[in-house]
Amino acid sequence: KNGRKIELPYTAFEPFEKCGAKDLFLWNGKIYISGSVDFRPVLWIVTEGGPVIQKFIDSNEGVRSASNIHLHNNRLFIGGDKAHHNGNELRFEVGYWTIDANGEASWNSIENNLKYATSFSIALSSGKVFIAGERNVLNGRSIDSYMNLWNSTGKVDLKPIDELAAYRLNEVVPITNGNILLNAYDFKTHRPLIFKINEEGQVLETIRPEIPAGVRGYCTYVAYKNGKLAYGGFYSAASGNHLWVKAGDRSFELETGNGSQYTANRAEWITK
Repeated sequence: KNGRKIELPYTAFEPFEKCGAKDLFLWNGKIYISGSVDFRPVLWIVTEGGPVIQKFIDSNEGVRSASNIHLHNNRLFIGGDKAHHNGNELRFEVGYWTIDANGEASWNSIENNLKYATSFSIALSSGKVFIAGERNVLNGRSIDSYMNLWNSTGKVDLKPIDELAAYRLNEVVPITNGNILLNAYDFKTHRPLIFKINEEGQVLETIRPEIPAGVRGYCTYVAYKNGKLAYGGFYSAASGNHLWVKAGDRSFELETGNGSQYTANRAEWITK
């Protein structure tokens, strides 16, 4: 922050095998950072000149992961999923947490008793919650899951999409007129694909993010502002991973070391 490194404490979460931060949000003069410790969602709250607050978003059994952070009606929204034991099997649940300024969270369930489900991204449009992820009602194998979009009341029927299992739905991005962009990965071409839909799930347009021909590419973030679309990600070539960004009519790569492996996580429109 302003050229100063802030160490995120993890003493409240020990012992663990791995710990990471996922998203950052500025709100009420504080920095809210979501992350995970051994697949359990956590929150850091960084205040100016004070200690960094560290806490589990949800300490109940079965909590697995948390998505990005979204602000609405003076509360933070974070999507998530849970796994519950049912005899020798697991049943999965998808929903979201609402979190106040002090980090106190409340869970809101959308769909339960699934063979497998996970949440990648959350957004709000017209006062409705939308969660992008994967869903499976046939068996407990994540490999057989297919892309899915939930709203506040349940599963959204995406149409017409020929084969939902052929795509990984990474992100949901609201735009104008109640429409939504779905940032997906196309397993058939191994390249990114963006679906423009309305809130009822009807596909209005498909957009192919521009990356070099003949390579595999992944779009990690889509940004939309004032009618302009920007997106960024990485593609794999012989020399390693290349970071790329397209903003409006500009397309460029970020300079990286030869042979280095990189991923791009976020892009955002900034106005001067």
